[in-house]
Amino acid sequence: MRTGRAGSSPGGEFHRVDGAKRGPRPAHDVPVWIGAYQPRMLRLVGEKADGWLPSLGYLKAGDLASSNTRIDDAAEAAGRSPREVRRLLNVGPLRSEPLQHAEMLATLALEHGFSTFVTAGDDPRALEAFAAEVAPRVRELVAQERA
Repeated sequence: MRTGRAGSSPGGEFHRVDGAKRGPRPAHDVPVWIGAYQPRMLRLVGEKADGWLPSLGYLKAGDLASSNTRIDDAAEAAGRSPREVRRLLNVGPLRSEPLQHAEMLATLALEHGFSTFVTAGDDPRALEAFAAEVAPRVRELVAQERA
């Protein structure tokens, strides 16, 4: 790859980008969220990352508590507050009734500190159900418990 005032020219087997230039600087900080599962990466999350973003489908029983502990311990060892590390969770598409799904997510928020849930899928009805039924119910359940 060549770099210089005219930009970069990475030459690849399938794609070339001649004269590519960096775009403007972002208007805000861009957070770094890491989807980690192993001890060394969880330590890195605690030391450096803005957030932890695992996927629910890859976690085993007990992983949430032990991973949160590793992240918190690493943050404190690095002189950071564990609260600086946002907890996000990829939850995938709805696999149960919306209200059951909301109860599960509220439990994850209350017991493990997740503040953001990322859903996936290409079914517009499922996404609408998540936005209209699941998300508001999660907020309501968490607010009730914290009141």
